[in-house]
Amino acid sequence: EFTHLISFNQKDRLHGVSDDVWLSEARAEYAAGGDLGQRINQFSQKPSDSLAIWNGEEVDYGIVAIFTQYLVEKYGEGILSDSLHAKKTGVDSLDEALSKAGVNKSFLQIFNDWAVAVSLNSCSLGDVYCYKNSALANLRIAPNLVVLPSTGKTNLSLNYSLSPWSSSWYRFIGSEGDLKLTFDFDPKALFTLKYILCEIKDGCKVFDFDTDGSLKKELTINNFNQNYSSLILIPSVKPRFSNVASLGDVYSFSVLAQTSNEPSQAVQ
Repeated sequence: EFTHLISFNQKDRLHGVSDDVWLSEARAEYAAGGDLGQRINQFSQKPSDSLAIWNGEEVDYGIVAIFTQYLVEKYGEGILSDSLHAKKTGVDSLDEALSKAGVNKSFLQIFNDWAVAVSLNSCSLGDVYCYKNSALANLRIAPNLVVLPSTGKTNLSLNYSLSPWSSSWYRFIGSEGDLKLTFDFDPKALFTLKYILCEIKDGCKVFDFDTDGSLKKELTINNFNQNYSSLILIPSVKPRFSNVASLGDVYSFSVLAQTSNEPSQAVQ
């Protein structure tokens, strides 16, 4: 509560602005140093909960605590304090604080890295894809499983939705030959996508799939089942023309998974 008083003084009294509730709660959570075990359980109940929409529910406390631990571990406590002193609010204040600290990443890029970290939590893939805090070392979100038929051609249409500043996780296995994924995105939102390819012999690798703001994109994995044990898709979303998330905002997207079941000669 003392942290909330400081936030009110810095934002409302000195700058005449009200900070986003989720960010004020994130600072308070970190300052209080609460029970991470409890926050992990709350986060695990609904990992696709929006970071930036605050309903005062247990899952809201879970995601802001788990994310803020990641943000501070990777980029320092100064990010929180500088955002507190900024005239800007919410995500915009964090972007300003990151730039001031010389971090060559936007808040959106960091959010996407974090979505991978809570899925794999493996430092072998890079420091940004894991927690080094021992209390969070075993945190892993199990992705939703999508099993592709092993025979015949596949045309599987999947429809999903996300709230702004949230992520989801989908693990594709099975099939033969090439795997082609066609994405259709809600025009009101900016979708970003990371994917993880786990090779049968050499472990997993993380890739950025540049949606470049398009409403429709394609991703093809050649010889999918021959070379890879799984593909994990991790989409994230934010409002297209703002960093502000509003209660009730939901953005839809669809994935059409097509397989030829005839292995190609080239490997992507």
